[in-house]
Amino acid sequence: MTDTPIQPFLQHPWRARDHWTPRAPAGAGERAQFDPGTGERFALVADQSAADVEAHIGDIRTIYDAADPPAIATRGERLRAMAAAVSSSAGDLGDLDARCTGKLLSEAVAAARAGAAVLDYYAALLDGDDPFREEPTPIATSVHQRIDRLPLGLVACILPFNFPVPQACARLAMLLASGNAAVFKGSELAQPPLLALEELAVDAGLPRWAFSVITGDAEAGRALTASPLVDGVCFTGGIPTGQAVAAAAARDLKRVVLELGGLTPFLVLADADLDRAVPAAVQAGFGFQGQACNAGSLLLVQKPIFDEVVDRVAAGADGLAVGHQLEEAVTFGPMISDAQRERVAELVDAALAAGAVRRTRRTAADMPPQGWFHPPTVLTDVPAGATVAREETFGPVVVARAFDDELDVARELNRSPYGLAASVWSADQRRARRLRDALRVGVVYVNCHGAIPRNAPWGGFRLSGTGRLYGRDGLYAFTEARQSYEQEAS
Repeated sequence: MTDTPIQPFLQHPWRARDHWTPRAPAGAGERAQFDPGTGERFALVADQSAADVEAHIGDIRTIYDAADPPAIATRGERLRAMAAAVSSSAGDLGDLDARCTGKLLSEAVAAARAGAAVLDYYAALLDGDDPFREEPTPIATSVHQRIDRLPLGLVACILPFNFPVPQACARLAMLLASGNAAVFKGSELAQPPLLALEELAVDAGLPRWAFSVITGDAEAGRALTASPLVDGVCFTGGIPTGQAVAAAAARDLKRVVLELGGLTPFLVLADADLDRAVPAAVQAGFGFQGQACNAGSLLLVQKPIFDEVVDRVAAGADGLAVGHQLEEAVTFGPMISDAQRERVAELVDAALAAGAVRRTRRTAADMPPQGWFHPPTVLTDVPAGATVAREETFGPVVVARAFDDELDVARELNRSPYGLAASVWSADQRRARRLRDALRVGVVYVNCHGAIPRNAPWGGFRLSGTGRLYGRDGLYAFTEARQSYEQEAS
């Protein structure tokens, strides 16, 4: 054990929090957190074991009872208090997020503010009539019917590294609004932001059962999702891990919501406004270094404009300013880890060896000497069997391919194993909507890309996930419906 505190070094006002003391369980190890822009360690967190996790869950169970959830008004008050705490600390949360993930600082701060907005949104849903109670028209006279949506219980939330603050805020908002308890675990690559949110939850007056955090690696995650004391699992991450989570949850028939990403097509029709579509394609493919589940990594362009679009997207990629994520002028930062950078490099090299053509200029030799940077890359002529053309790369690589008929390409996409998102660009709104209606994916962006509206369901088809979050779907995702059928006493 070193003298470095187990809880992370948080920046600016956080460092002055004397009450933030190491709370690692006895015997717990330490896990380093690295700045991907430098490759240097900047924090340590506790590396909790399966036994630590089970003890934590047991503690939460002793103070939380799903049969006695807080009043609707109390839930709303707590959500608004948490929203205010997150909003007032958005700068610090963004700084911490950027240092952990390599996200541009401006984008990280905006993400924290988006998290606060989701908390406020769910607080507003609790205003007025009780959204968890419905009285349908009775099917018979002298009968009173009522439907109540009750909290499921204790929900395990497993988050990826890429958007720890807004994703944690959103899931907390849905679960707290519906009266559930939640135990969170972030990616072992980006755990400090969740610990910061846990501190804010204490400041905001949330009960400990509402938002608690465990830290550790895959062992801790498996213990959390497999525990018989957990009633539901909300997992966001890769498909193989999601399948393993679903299999473990099936043993106890736990409720499961999975958001598993995919290979998102960015479709540009011949009549599209390229002055709008091309910058959007650059942002969709290379924003946050392609490390988003809805990154537009598959650029599908109608043949008459294929070369022009590819040339312009490649030029946009070459024009990105590469550097440390906290530097103001930077528009393209590092990848989350050296292992992920190497994985992406191997996929690109394999595609090039198989005949693909690199349309961008920069290579690894042009990247900063420190940190985990991969050059923004556009590939054409990629063999259909290449992994980079078939699977989610989760890196700054765009595979471009031409097509003839948009409805034919829609049918092809519908046969793929993925179905999270797609983006359609056309100056003819009716044509764009016809293509939209042909696509079986969770969200279709028309002449735009990337938004995750808090007031509408979010999730995927096929291997891209199961269940929906956000909107009223998210409010009810972890509830059980109970009906009462009451006849008048004689």
